[in-house]
Amino acid sequence: FQLVGSIGEVCREDKIFRILEKRNIMEERITIIPDVCEGRPTVRGYRITVKTILEHLSAGDSIEEILEAFPFLEKEDILAAIAFAATTVERNPRVYKIAG
Repeated sequence: FQLVGSIGEVCREDKIFRILEKRNIMEERITIIPDVCEGRPTVRGYRITVKTILEHLSAGDSIEEILEAFPFLEKEDILAAIAFAATTVERNPRVYKIAG
């Protein structure tokens, strides 16, 4: 990344660099293929969905435990699944008023 004038600007530049790097990893590893898992987002075309990885994480499994359970996965696959979920939530915020 390019060094800029102030410390704050350097921090912002570094954050942007890290975000772009995560998105590149995500784009390489998260696939949506109509004939695989009914078109749900999967990891590198394997029949393991992003949702499955997130469910393991939310149940308290560590990255290492997930890698043991699915030996074909790599740590970057799990990080890409997290980045994909974060990006999806960021793009689709919804607030609905409940009648009552």
